[in-house]
Amino acid sequence: MTTSTWVRTPELDGFGPWILRVGTSDDLPPLFRHVDLAGARAAVKIPRPIERRDARAGMDLYDALVVVRGDGVEVWSRAPGAPEGHVRRWLPADDLLALEDSTDLLDGMLRLHARAGAPVGIPYNGSSSDVVRTLLDEIRSFWRRSDGFGYPAEEMPLDALGLHDVALVSLHRDLQRHDPLLRPVLLRRRRTARRAGNAFVGAVGRAWPTILHAAVVETTGSELVVLHRRVWLDHGRRGVHSLATTVVPLTRGIRLEVTADPRWTGVRRLRLAPTEVTLLALPDDGVEQAVRGLLRDL
Repeated sequence: MTTSTWVRTPELDGFGPWILRVGTSDDLPPLFRHVDLAGARAAVKIPRPIERRDARAGMDLYDALVVVRGDGVEVWSRAPGAPEGHVRRWLPADDLLALEDSTDLLDGMLRLHARAGAPVGIPYNGSSSDVVRTLLDEIRSFWRRSDGFGYPAEEMPLDALGLHDVALVSLHRDLQRHDPLLRPVLLRRRRTARRAGNAFVGAVGRAWPTILHAAVVETTGSELVVLHRRVWLDHGRRGVHSLATTVVPLTRGIRLEVTADPRWTGVRRLRLAPTEVTLLALPDDGVEQAVRGLLRDL
């Protein structure tokens, strides 16, 4: 063990599982020290998923740097195999088409969808969900209308989706307090999905039913917002702790592509094309009609 192993630095002292805001060049991790923050509207650094006790001076402690600028989002990612140890992805503001933010306890994931290229996935510790929400506010301002105003809304009853999905209602309440423009359009309670197949498959499905989870379709007037679980279908034999929010601007030509899911009888896959975002619905639950209506609204 060398003496330098235990050298203390401000970055090491501040390191933990949480996302940190970046305000000046002094806050930048060494790997991203070259990034110019001039004109940035917001910037955050995403830590590597390592234990605090394993962090050492001289290590690259941060996996990503996300910078929101006036004309887009810049994502710098640690890439040990790249010549400079990092890669850059630029997402122009006009090309951003959807945001997905989800947590499953402390397992967080932010996905940014643009017109070109694969979605940008940013894993994070769920304890920093408030910082992620602030970051998303900055990104959503690229398409949010400025002429709207909020007004007190009737509070959604906690049991509006049934006893299994109080957490989804709590998420709605929290988001509506944060954004008074948010209004529910349709609530879909959890349903049972039947696997396609022969009689034996049907019998197994009845013995171990698969759940199509609840969802809330909402709008802010300029966005489609869907609250749901990270996984749409599961066997329901364990507690579900995930929460997910999908946000799609209504003015960017998103279209609904509907296909039948070959594995589940009656389940329809609602792809928000050209993105990879896909919602699941049943013919009679109203989700397809609500989403289609909002996408045609503007």
